[in-house]
Amino acid sequence: LGCSFALSSDLQPHRDPQRAPQHHPLQLHRVTAGPAGASSATMLDSTGIPNLPGYMPQAQNARRSRVSLDYQRGMSVVTTDENHPTANAQRARVNAAGAGSLGLAASMMFPGTLKAKVEAKPFTPQFVSMDNKCLSFKAFLKEDMPELPNDGFRIRKFNIFYFLLDHTIRVSEEREENSGLPQGGFLKRARVPLLAADGPASVPVGAASTSAVPADGFVTWEHIRIGQPLVVYGRALSVVDCDQFTRDFYAENKQPQQSNTAHMVPNDPYFMRRKAAEEKMSLKVPDDRRQRFIAFNRKVLRFYCQWDDRAAIYGERRPYILHFYLEDDTIEICEVRLPNDGRDQFSKLLRRQKLPVDTQSALQDIGSGPARFYTDANLRVGERISVFGRPFLIYDCDDFTRHHLSTKFGLDQIPDLTDRIRTPFVAMPEREVPPPMGIGSEEDSLASLNSLIPKPPRRDEAKLMNYAGKALRFLACMHEAPAPEDEGRKFILGYWLLGDAI
Repeated sequence: LGCSFALSSDLQPHRDPQRAPQHHPLQLHRVTAGPAGASSATMLDSTGIPNLPGYMPQAQNARRSRVSLDYQRGMSVVTTDENHPTANAQRARVNAAGAGSLGLAASMMFPGTLKAKVEAKPFTPQFVSMDNKCLSFKAFLKEDMPELPNDGFRIRKFNIFYFLLDHTIRVSEEREENSGLPQGGFLKRARVPLLAADGPASVPVGAASTSAVPADGFVTWEHIRIGQPLVVYGRALSVVDCDQFTRDFYAENKQPQQSNTAHMVPNDPYFMRRKAAEEKMSLKVPDDRRQRFIAFNRKVLRFYCQWDDRAAIYGERRPYILHFYLEDDTIEICEVRLPNDGRDQFSKLLRRQKLPVDTQSALQDIGSGPARFYTDANLRVGERISVFGRPFLIYDCDDFTRHHLSTKFGLDQIPDLTDRIRTPFVAMPEREVPPPMGIGSEEDSLASLNSLIPKPPRRDEAKLMNYAGKALRFLACMHEAPAPEDEGRKFILGYWLLGDAI
């Protein structure tokens, strides 16, 4: 109370246009009234005064600390002043992670932690260097199955994939036909706990540890060795082989695989017993349906044929595909869909059945006795077959059919008659433009010629905007007057730019 404050500044007018304006300090004075009206001014401390626009305090001791981001051993850290508490905590965390069996490079340490100075090498984070890199192994499992009467075990084959980015493992089982086991995915991608069977004993003695992640209870790439078991949740998978990239990776990290060749996978007694039983199987009759089903199941001969029906009214040549099933000598004929053919969506002309050679006698003698049916010996390229009265010409076949005919019947020279059945190319006749009728414009007449439902011609919008209402006028006379009275006549010739009319 009883005090007044005054602001003073030594700010001078800025007269030099090339000199940048400067910020001048702000001074705060307290003015007090003395006896007999005398007053005294005392300058106050301006450190606690907020910065005003265009001014700043005289004392500016605060300085921002330099903060930057950095990667140390694959971890993101904040590098600040060495004496800052954050830097000390970060340094202790990273050095503690590298003090174990990691064998980290000196360039990854914080400044001041090494006695000898080493030149820093360019550092690549782990998520960049190990991205899309995977180690592949082959293994097998001898699984006990007491329910089997003779052997009591099965041999299962697996593929092991080790991902270097996050040290996860994925195991999938190879699929075998008619194995009787639910094969496929065995273990989803995850980290596998490290058990005693595949612990430090599986690492060669004296080998240097160079893993990017310490062995903190999970399986790493150092624990997977060819010829040694890998325990995955209690099941010991015997590793027998790996790919070339995996061998090069182990060699670069000074832990090469001891075996350069793949180990032998024992045979599965279940498949061996099945194979021996199939070899001992003998046919009681020459044409056993069961044996034909086992030998020719899912084996089909494919022929390309054509039905020429141009003798009938509205007839045409139509392509078809003939399938002959070797397991039971049945035939089916499928339609070949053509774009815009105008026909119904029928997939087959003839469903799968035995096709009689003589259709008329076979239909008349229904139930009287067996009839003759088409077999693979009757189907030849270039010959015709009768499909219930319709003549079909076979003009080509696929590669499997050629191999079957060559192996069984010795037909090596099978012609390709595709060019013979092709319809010769006929050039489309050119449409003649009729002369104008004098009714309407020429564009209107051409619209009725180009489409069944005529449409009005499109106007040229650019021409409409530029030449609307514009015309050219000329003065003209007859060059050669047909009559004496026409000489000397004058005409005005007008040309409208919008519609090209005269």
